[in-house]
Amino acid sequence: MSEQAYFNQVTSESKFNARFYAEDGKPFSQLGDAAASRWDRRHLLACRVVRRPKLERLLPILHSSSDSHLEQSFSTEIRNFIDGPEEDTSSYSEHRLVRMCSFSLCQIWSTLSTFNQRNHSSQEGSEVNHLRTVEDESNNTYKRARRNTAKESFVNSTAIQINSSSPATEQSSQGSSSVGFVDQDSHSTSVLLEDQTVRLAVCIIRHIVLFSLPQDNLPPDYVVQVRDTKSMLRARTSAYDREVTAIDDGGLYLRDNKIGSTQVLKPHVALFEAKGQFQRIENGRPIISDPCLAQMTCEALAARISNRDRDTNRL
Repeated sequence: MSEQAYFNQVTSESKFNARFYAEDGKPFSQLGDAAASRWDRRHLLACRVVRRPKLERLLPILHSSSDSHLEQSFSTEIRNFIDGPEEDTSSYSEHRLVRMCSFSLCQIWSTLSTFNQRNHSSQEGSEVNHLRTVEDESNNTYKRARRNTAKESFVNSTAIQINSSSPATEQSSQGSSSVGFVDQDSHSTSVLLEDQTVRLAVCIIRHIVLFSLPQDNLPPDYVVQVRDTKSMLRARTSAYDREVTAIDDGGLYLRDNKIGSTQVLKPHVALFEAKGQFQRIENGRPIISDPCLAQMTCEALAARISNRDRDTNRL
């Protein structure tokens, strides 16, 4: 059985200490330079990463201005997002949608419709392929026997279980906690969906950031905004002068909200990181893999150092 994921295993300081000594952990200064995509479990131990339970309901940067608004009702825009569109908009164009709702909601429903259209096309394609397969089998019944080409550790990524319910079929590789062979067609589809998934997440997060409390009550002195472009994170550690570099998939930043000012107060409040497929499965549920957690750690470290170097006025 493969090693338990760091994300599930190291959840307290005592558990970290146990794993650090059991795995002969090394300090960060003794590890060689590596790009964020090459970070692994060794870097998690070197950076003394401990995964703690999620506690915050609000971005910490907004806590100081949120107390007086916590009991207020949702804004109309947030309520409209929660309730969803009043009719089926899966086939609507963006041109039609923007005349039914606000622009940010239009972007959400429009992006969602692309998933519905893709799913519909995939279902039609599957039916056509099935008919072709049946026809081919009928024509070749007496020519040759079909070979079993299934690989021993094959797992079709379209059938990966992502919730806590029991899987519909039994897998011979269920004893393994990670995905073995992944169907190439399904994998290619998931890679193509990555950009659309990032797009949908950005649209939703932007709508929430713009209209949820306390930012809905303008004008605050500073505001959190969405950055929907990739960014190169490069910083140097104060100890040993080590360079840490990474590229994120977007994020949140803090800027001055006064008229006439475009000053960015904190370039990195939160970072987005997207993946085209699940890298690890445990008990039928996707888990953040060690390389993915290590990559996010590198990004977070670079962002924190970058913020520290720029932050002359702490908020």
